[in-house]
Amino acid sequence: MLTRRVAREADISFDDHNGHHSHDVEKVGPGVRVVHVKGPLFFGSVSHMLDRIETVDKVIDTEDIIIDCLKVDFMDLTAIFALDEMVERLLQHKIRPKVVTTPAIKEQLLQINTPHLTEAIIFTNMKTAMR
Repeated sequence: MLTRRVAREADISFDDHNGHHSHDVEKVGPGVRVVHVKGPLFFGSVSHMLDRIETVDKVIDTEDIIIDCLKVDFMDLTAIFALDEMVERLLQHKIRPKVVTTPAIKEQLLQINTPHLTEAIIFTNMKTAMR
């Protein structure tokens, strides 16, 4: 019950890179969308984020999704595996996922050694991920 309540505290918003934040998926550029995640990240938060991404019609023309986790202060093991599954599903839909996080969480993600959260898609700053 506590985990469920804390998972709901994660703030997930989408950015059009023009200063507009909303809870809808918005374009940053041609085929690029950014999902901002703030707060603790648990399995429920990642599942909620994936559901929202997959149910929005605008995602059809998306080529890249950048998942900005720079303001995530905690990520439990279930969230890591759910994030890995989300990356796998995006790849199956021919969408290139990129995860932006702090160096400490990047190290944690790479140490877990999941199949889809690899060095190639994890970045420590937005500028590099946007290239």
